[in-house]
Amino acid sequence: MTIEFVIAHAGNDSAVSCAAVREALIQAFDTEGLDNTTAEIHYMIAPKYWRDEADITDKEGNIIHRCVLGFSLELPDPLGASSDLIDGFIDNLRAEPLTAHVVRFEDPSLFTQLQNWSQEIFELEMRLRRALTMIYLVAPFASEPYDLLNEETVKTQITGQKEQMKSAVENEFFHLLFSSYPSLNVRPEPKIEKLIKSIKLATDFTALQNELLRTPVEKDPDLGLLANLKQYSKPVEDMRNCVAHYRRPSRKIIEAYDNAKSQLSTILTAFLVQLRIVDEE
Repeated sequence: MTIEFVIAHAGNDSAVSCAAVREALIQAFDTEGLDNTTAEIHYMIAPKYWRDEADITDKEGNIIHRCVLGFSLELPDPLGASSDLIDGFIDNLRAEPLTAHVVRFEDPSLFTQLQNWSQEIFELEMRLRRALTMIYLVAPFASEPYDLLNEETVKTQITGQKEQMKSAVENEFFHLLFSSYPSLNVRPEPKIEKLIKSIKLATDFTALQNELLRTPVEKDPDLGLLANLKQYSKPVEDMRNCVAHYRRPSRKIIEAYDNAKSQLSTILTAFLVQLRIVDEE
């Protein structure tokens, strides 16, 4: 397994910086009690890029000479699966006196994790889109299947592009961000022309008030599902952003996502079960 790194280092030349990197790896092997010779470890670090041309002034006015080293960490199987070894190596690099900064780039283990999360989010969001489609196709004022959000404050970039959605066999819910789901079932404030029309059509004040306070979706259990989206959408959106931008999520993001995914999955299952066709023998 090969992992790519870039470090900022204050060494005088690339040999000094590479030696510091290799020493950090040797220490990580020692900590984990792994039996590899220094010669073998030497070849696990492959220097690739070097810049030695920066004298930088810090906030206190001090001049810092900074070199930048790019290198690969090439670990044979099964060492590549040892997160403790890799984490220890990074910790040792950070603790090294001349190392100012460490950045990890391509990492096969991260890629595998992101693939797994991507699969989970794909399955979860498809179920959510299915549930929302079942809700909005029978909403009182959603007569046009490709304009299901016509009474919603939330809009999408594809709203109004019927032929594009039709060609893709999709609807507007395929173009909503997870962060937009909590804003569903909110009507925009009426424009003056629509307000005047509502006043003219109202038989009394109560009828007018009911019309102005009406939401696009008003039936149970539809309302319950939409309400739960406000609580559980953000953690999924946070993880989705990490997956989309190839970032390593924090422990806090992972824990919040796992909880939200579990809760949403349970809620969606309960909602869709109510709509399932029962086979008659």
